[in-house]
Amino acid sequence: MSASEKQPGSTRGRALGASSSTLLRPPRARAVLASIGLAAAIFAAAPAAAAAANDKQEAKQLVSTGQMALKNQRFAEAETALQRADELDPSPATKVELGRALAQQGKLVAASRALHAAQDAAKGVPAAKKAGDAAKKLLDEIEPKIPWIQLVVQGPEKPPKTFIDGKEVDASAELPYDPGEHVVAAEAEGFSREEQRVSLVEGAHAKLTLEMKKDASAVVVDPSTARSSSGKGSVLPAVIGFGVGAAGLALGAAFGVMALGEKGKADDAKAGYSKCVRNPDCSSKTSLGYQSDFNSALDTSKTDGTVSTIGFIVGGVGVAAGVTFLFWRPWGGGAKAPDKAVTVTPTVGLGQVGLTGTF
Repeated sequence: MSASEKQPGSTRGRALGASSSTLLRPPRARAVLASIGLAAAIFAAAPAAAAAANDKQEAKQLVSTGQMALKNQRFAEAETALQRADELDPSPATKVELGRALAQQGKLVAASRALHAAQDAAKGVPAAKKAGDAAKKLLDEIEPKIPWIQLVVQGPEKPPKTFIDGKEVDASAELPYDPGEHVVAAEAEGFSREEQRVSLVEGAHAKLTLEMKKDASAVVVDPSTARSSSGKGSVLPAVIGFGVGAAGLALGAAFGVMALGEKGKADDAKAGYSKCVRNPDCSSKTSLGYQSDFNSALDTSKTDGTVSTIGFIVGGVGVAAGVTFLFWRPWGGGAKAPDKAVTVTPTVGLGQVGLTGTF
């Protein structure tokens, strides 16, 4: 075998040798990669640890500020500082101080929540036992002072909406509120809103009765059971008819406006084509462009016009059906003769579609 023929074999030998040495490297490579990953994790955790340390330091300063404000009876300032401190670095002791600040302002319900949270956080933590005991002692003092409200609403068959201080609540059972002035209210369909002011004293259990009266001006229509004043038939078909009519008129008006716009574009393209034909400098490409624009705009205008016409037809039929069903109530038999002439006129204006009439 010549030297030139042996050369490839030696090349393969070197390649295999290189591959064999490469196969010995992965353990070392994995170690290097693991070291890099560990270093990256340490560097990533460093900013978070620094931020946590900064939060703890700021929280410590805020606690000192809050305690000083408490000592000087600046209770609102103490509440703000301690609330922020507990957000940055929650602790049972901070929650107890926050509960003190809230209680001193008469915010007994919020103070109770803060102190219960302090108790929960202190459970099973020997270092927080003192804070847990302090929270329990304060709760024993505060909770008997918390007033309670319960509302009893008379009048509506269905449960009404009840409100205390403007917020909707379920006041059918007792709810805790701070001492002082409060506004209770109830709302129900077909009834006038009933509202009452109440002054709560510490430890009170106030049970208030709101007697709702029917609203003479309210018209409550249940489509499934709506009947005429003579008890003959449902108004639901009339409502559907007027709804379809309004939708048809709106569709007709919208597509009518679009059809007029496309007609204007077609007229502009036609005028441009006429000028181009008379102008020797106008290229055939420009002329063909005008023709294409004219044909496209004209086709779109016709389509929009057809849809507009259909919309107005459907709208007219819907309005006519609505008027018919308004005075001939199906599903109940009998017709109610109108007391005076009935007129219904569709109105279409810029950005609006509607109906006007006398009944």
